[in-house]
Amino acid sequence: NARITGSTRAQMGPLYVLDPFGISGHPSAAFNPLSELDPASPDLGEDAAALADALVVDPPDQVQDAHWNEEAKAFITGLILWCVCHEPEADRTLGRLRELLTLPGDKFAELLVDMQDSDKAGGLIARAANRHLSKADREAASVLSNAQRHTHFLDSPRMIAVTQKSDFRFADLRDGIASVFVVLPPDRLDVYARWLRLIVSQGLQDSVRAAQS
Repeated sequence: NARITGSTRAQMGPLYVLDPFGISGHPSAAFNPLSELDPASPDLGEDAAALADALVVDPPDQVQDAHWNEEAKAFITGLILWCVCHEPEADRTLGRLRELLTLPGDKFAELLVDMQDSDKAGGLIARAANRHLSKADREAASVLSNAQRHTHFLDSPRMIAVTQKSDFRFADLRDGIASVFVVLPPDRLDVYARWLRLIVSQGLQDSVRAAQS
């Protein structure tokens, strides 16, 4: 669709093609979901949780993983809040989230201590760290492993490139004619379904909020 209709759509208004694998014939745009999070917003906790929910997928045939997935969501939410409230603006990205989840043991322990000392996001960052540290070693390791599993796709340099900045805001699309294409080859759908789910979820959420404002 982007290859066939993109040129025509570009004549109507701005064209943004999210195409990490470069198959559309258009230069890829980028979209960073974390850039939409406002550290001062009273909805910051819910917005971060929505991103975590899009990242952690619960397959219907894996009910036994429900507990680990819920705990992984809670911890990823805490790390997203940490990124938004404490990292430099350039590091408020999904790539940085992945880096934090894969820190070596000593650095990860230091991060948890720093999170415990945070009073940002209404104390939610500290609570996330406290929740993780209160677990027995085996349970904490399983939660961390599960969080790492759900963010493994972020090890791809292509994913890092397409999520490191935002060339547009979904909320702005209602103010004029613009086109956004999300392009993913069929053979990549399983591996990168979380990215697709994240983009669609963010687009719907931002569009609805813009219409209500």
